[in-house]
Amino acid sequence: MKTGGEGGKRIRMRGEGGALKMLPTYVRAIPNGEESGDYLVLDLGGTNFRILLIRLNGREAEMTGKVYSVPDSIMQGTAEELFDHIALCMARFMEEQGIPFSRKLPLGFTFSFPCQQEGLTSAKLIRWTKGFKVSGCEGMDVCKMLKEACSRRRDIDIDVVALLNDTVGTLMACAFKENTCQLIRVLRKLNVIQIGVIIGTGTNACYMEQIERIPKLYEKLADDGLPDEIVMNLEWGAFGDDGSLKFVHTKYDREVDSNSINPGKQIAAHLLAAGIATLIDRMERPLVTVGIDGSVYRFHPMFPELLDDKIAELIDENLRYKLMLSEDGCGIGAAVVAAVATRITGQQKEDEPQQENRSEPQQENQNEPQQEIQNEPQQENQNEPQQENRSDNE
Repeated sequence: MKTGGEGGKRIRMRGEGGALKMLPTYVRAIPNGEESGDYLVLDLGGTNFRILLIRLNGREAEMTGKVYSVPDSIMQGTAEELFDHIALCMARFMEEQGIPFSRKLPLGFTFSFPCQQEGLTSAKLIRWTKGFKVSGCEGMDVCKMLKEACSRRRDIDIDVVALLNDTVGTLMACAFKENTCQLIRVLRKLNVIQIGVIIGTGTNACYMEQIERIPKLYEKLADDGLPDEIVMNLEWGAFGDDGSLKFVHTKYDREVDSNSINPGKQIAAHLLAAGIATLIDRMERPLVTVGIDGSVYRFHPMFPELLDDKIAELIDENLRYKLMLSEDGCGIGAAVVAAVATRITGQQKEDEPQQENRSEPQQENQNEPQQEIQNEPQQENQNEPQQENRSDNE
C-alpha cells in the first residue's frame, strides 16, 4: 500500500467536527465477477424482516426467501426476546430449505438502523427508530447479540461475515450486476462501480475511497493485508442540519423548507445532484457508475431525468458516468458483500500456515447441492415493498 496521502484530498472521519460523518463500513472491495456459492441474508429494517437464501454464480443470483413479522410485544421487549425471535425464524427457514445443522453458511446482515460500525462484523446500535423500543440494545454489538441468540439454540449455526446498511447494499448489488457484462469485467481496473445512493423519504450515499486518504484508518489498516480501498458511508442526509448550507439558500429554498414536515432538516435532499457530481469528480476515473435506489428515484416519473441532467451539467466535462437502478440492495447486495468478504479474507489467509485445514469445511459446504433454490424463484419476495426493510433513507 502506498504511504501518505494526496494534498487537499484527505478526509476526516466522524467526531472531527465535519458536517458529513464519513463512517467507515469496512467493506474493502467490490465483486470481481467470480463470486459464487450459497449465502444467507438477514434483512432487518422495520416491523418486518426477511431471511433469504441466495446462490451466486458470478453472473446471476438465484434467491428464495420469506418475510417474517416482529410482534409489537417484541418491538417493545428486551434484546434477548428480539434476537431469540429472529433466531427461531432463521432455524425454521433453514429447516424448510433443507439446510442441515452441519452446514454453516456465511451470512450477510443488513441492519438498517443507526449504528457505529467498528468492523465488518461489529456494529453498536446508536438508537432505535421506526417504532422499536427494545431495551438492552443501544450501545451493544448487534452482530454479537445475533450470534449469541443462535448459540442458545441447538438447531442453527451461522457465520456472520458482514454487516451493512441499505446504501452499501445498493452499491454492491449494482457492482454485481455490472460485472455480468464481459466488457466491464475486462475493464474492471477502472473501478466503474464506485458510488451508491439512496433517494427516498431520506437520502444517503457511500463511495469507494483510498485508505491512504484517511489518516486515522491508514494507521489502523495499512498492514492488514487486505485491499487498500474502503467503502465510506457519508450519512449526507443530515448535511445542512447544523445550518452550514444557509449561505446558499434562496427564498424559494427557505419557503420549501419552512413548509416541509421537518423544517431545517434533510437539506441535502435538495442538493443531490451536486453531491453526486462532487463524488464523481473525486473518483477521477474515466467512467463511474452510480448505483441508486429508493422510492423517490424508483417511482417518481421525472426525478431520474432531472437528476441526470443536473449531474451532467456539474461534473468535469472529461468524465463519464451512468446511473443504474439497484435490484434489491438489502438482499442481493448483502449476499455480495458476504461473498466478497469471504473471498478477500480467504486470499489473505493463503500465506498463513495450515490453510488447508481451514479451507476444507468451506470447500465441502460450497459443493453441497441445493437444487431447491434453483427451481423455486420467489417473485413475491422480490416484489415485496421495501419501505420497512430499509433505513430512514427509503
